[in-house]
Formats: sequence, structure tokens, C-alpha cells
Amino acid sequence: MTATWPSSLKPSQITDPELVASYATGGRTSNGLEQRVLSDAGYWRLSYTFAIRSREQVLAWRALVTRMKAGEAVVATVYDMHRATGADAAGSSATVLSPVPIGSVSALVAIYGIEAEPGAMFSIGDRLYRVVAVTAPGEAQDNWLDADAWTGGEPWPAPTLGVTPVQLWFLPPLRAAAPAGTRLSFQNLRLQCWPEGLSSIPLDLDLGKFADPTLTLVEAL
Repeated sequence: MTATWPSSLKPSQITDPELVASYATGGRTSNGLEQRVLSDAGYWRLSYTFAIRSREQVLAWRALVTRMKAGEAVVATVYDMHRATGADAAGSSATVLSPVPIGSVSALVAIYGIEAEPGAMFSIGDRLYRVVAVTAPGEAQDNWLDADAWTGGEPWPAPTLGVTPVQLWFLPPLRAAAPAGTRLSFQNLRLQCWPEGLSSIPLDLDLGKFADPTLTLVEAL
């Protein structure tokens, strides 16, 4: 089973979601050279600090922690103060136009009303991704914001606020295949994760009532 994030637990402090990459190396040679074999951008890591002040929050924390100690993952809400512009607008959408296999790092997407700039994050289901580039899908297209044409393979020089299909490049690689019609959510960011370690889970209550615990989560893979 997968636990749902309790609505009463909202963080007072957050860290920006970090992609933790790993690599293998044989060490440095005598002249300083080093060869590294990198992973596929690794996994997500984030930390939340909570101001627990009510009985409802204490009970919600206890229930969540108990389930995580039993090995369940949790679908965490990812709080981003710099979400893509337009993500909250009525009628905005982002939809996969052609099937994308697992492990892909780009997708042909129809975006309407959202500025999908590099650095913006989105979710597909309970998996989190970050945009690293937005390019033309192949053929030349008109740039609707100025007179220059947008040629195939080149980065898009302006926010993708129209209905033009774009090639969206992202990391980490796609965790599951996405059929045509799959929706990308730039508004409700979610991540399936579990605690990085069990040592940060116990709740030390001041006067038996208050606490400010920090919970470090990593992507459940």
C-alpha cells in the first residue's frame, strides 16, 4: 500500500527537491585524470520541517510514521514557490501527443497556457520531473511572439504559452511508459517516496504537545 500525505501536515520549511546523482570511478591517475561513469540522474531527495502544534497534527504524524516504519511509501506533496507560470490558470494543460517509452528523457507535448521553462517541475502520476530544455519537435514553426521562425532542434526562445507542440526534455528519465493522452501536471506536484533513514522519524514533544521535526524523504524506486 501507499500512504496519502495528511492534509494537516504542512511544512513550515522546505528544501528545493534535489536530484542525487551517483557515479562509479576508478580514482585519479598520477597526472590528475579521472574517469567517471554517471548514473541516469539518480533519485529525488527533499526535506520538510513541520511545526506540530495541535493534537490533530500529532496523531497524523504518528499514523504516517507508523505506516512508513512498516515499509509503506508515501505520496508527498511537493511544494514549489516557483511553479511554471500559468499552471494554476483555468483551462491550462499539458498532454503527451505520442507514446513515450520508459527511460526516455524527452516527450512531444501539447502545452496550452503554461510557460514550461527550463527549471520548472511537473508530475506524471506520482513521479516528479524537472524540465531541462524545450525545443522544436523537428520541422520549422512560426514563433508566435516575434518574426523569426523556430527551426527544428533549436531551443525555444520564449515561454511556451501557446498551443504549439514542443519537444520537452526532462530529468530524471521517465519512470514508467506514458501513452498518448497522458497529462502532465505542473500544478499538483507529487512524489512517491519514503524516509531516507528511520532515525529522523521519532517525535520529541516539548511539554508533551509541541515539536518541530524534520523529515528527509527520498524517491521510492
